[in-house]
Amino acid sequence: MPVFTFDGLHPQAQLFIDMLRASPPPPYDQMALGEARALFRDTMLRFRGPVQGGVAVNALVLKGAAGDRPARIYRPDGCAGSPAPALLFLHGGGWVLGDLDTHDDICRRLAVGSGAVVISLDYRLAPEHPFPAGFDDAVAAFRDLAGRAGALGLDPARLAIGGDSAGGNLAAAAAIALRDAGDAVQPVFQLLIYPATDLGTGEKREKKPGEGLFLTERLLRWFRACYIPDHTVSLEDPRLSPIHAQSLAGLPPAHILTARFDPLQSEGEAYAAALKAAGVAADHHCAEGMFHGFLHMTAWFADARSAIDGLARRLAQGLAVATPGR
Repeated sequence: MPVFTFDGLHPQAQLFIDMLRASPPPPYDQMALGEARALFRDTMLRFRGPVQGGVAVNALVLKGAAGDRPARIYRPDGCAGSPAPALLFLHGGGWVLGDLDTHDDICRRLAVGSGAVVISLDYRLAPEHPFPAGFDDAVAAFRDLAGRAGALGLDPARLAIGGDSAGGNLAAAAAIALRDAGDAVQPVFQLLIYPATDLGTGEKREKKPGEGLFLTERLLRWFRACYIPDHTVSLEDPRLSPIHAQSLAGLPPAHILTARFDPLQSEGEAYAAALKAAGVAADHHCAEGMFHGFLHMTAWFADARSAIDGLARRLAQGLAVATPGR
């Protein structure tokens, strides 16, 4: 018998959660920071599928706000010409966890599935580097990528920005900042994967039936405390909560993916609605039966693999890339 059940939870997700509950890992917030990061990394790598081929992967350095930052560039075989379209990808992990390796599988699959180049950024993490370090790095890296596009064989007119969870938050906030600054090169598309868009929600957040499956309110509070130790900072600052920007008009088109059993689901859905209300071409898809972070479980869930394929198709459409068989 399963440890617990939720109506609508995908059977594969049920088995996965039961396995974790049978031998639960210690909570991240009760571990030493280095141990928490190692556990997160091990978990993300443990449940990924076979390494995706058909893509050349190389190290890269991008300029962050306070110096050079490691990055990784994924160039799919037969990439759609040069200059090529590209996505700057910002990994999730609550602004505290995660690195280039934890999101390698997603980036490989997005590159191969879309026919676009993907560049993954290792931005500075909290609590060593609290807000606005990660946000500043995201903006600086996009600007560096735009300025070096020609040298990298990229098309500056077809650059997208995106990420998952905290990375989706950084991507959305960076798009707003770049628009407000009037940069000559703007992202032309946003790919936001179960993004955090309203950090002030907190206890007001609607309790989802699957709250606690993979992302708990307690863990969200820990992430916020690490990233925003300065209590004088307003959680409605659009660099933290993009949905509270004075205006969302004029932002690039966006595709937002959420998961039904995710405490952030309503935030992603609300952001899609707010973008539409501001006249932005935005669409939202909710992965029924799935929980926060499910895209990392490509070895377990066919739905994770098909969801990444769907994201890749939307990225290709957003960048107007012709991909074989699509």
